[in-house]
Amino acid sequence: MPKTEYLYDTAACRPVFASSSRTGYEAKYVTVDASQTWIPEGKAEEWVMVDLEGARSIQSIEVYTEACAGENLQILLSKDGETFETASALWQSGHYEWKQKCEYRYVKVFWKPDMKAVKQICIFEKSE
Repeated sequence: MPKTEYLYDTAACRPVFASSSRTGYEAKYVTVDASQTWIPEGKAEEWVMVDLEGARSIQSIEVYTEACAGENLQILLSKDGETFETASALWQSGHYEWKQKCEYRYVKVFWKPDMKAVKQICIFEKSE
């Protein structure tokens, strides 16, 4: 019988950092509570970053926003938190999605000015 593989959200409850946050809309909620929203101050290019606390075998990333398709969103991936590679995200029925197997520690969601809010970031990894 073939082994069944399951995906789980490895971002849940991981440390989150942001370029800025409005009071009451802190970035820490994007990995733990989809009913909360991160809203940046909107003064410059904004970003929110999840630290997976070690390299993880990422299968896919989903970013749920209050934005529309066509917003200037980028998903950036890093092994060391300093050098980032761009991953192209596609708009898929209410969220941005990126699917490609890779191993990284940091996932940063980056917007140009006038971005909307981020509701949730899910980073999926296979269970063992």
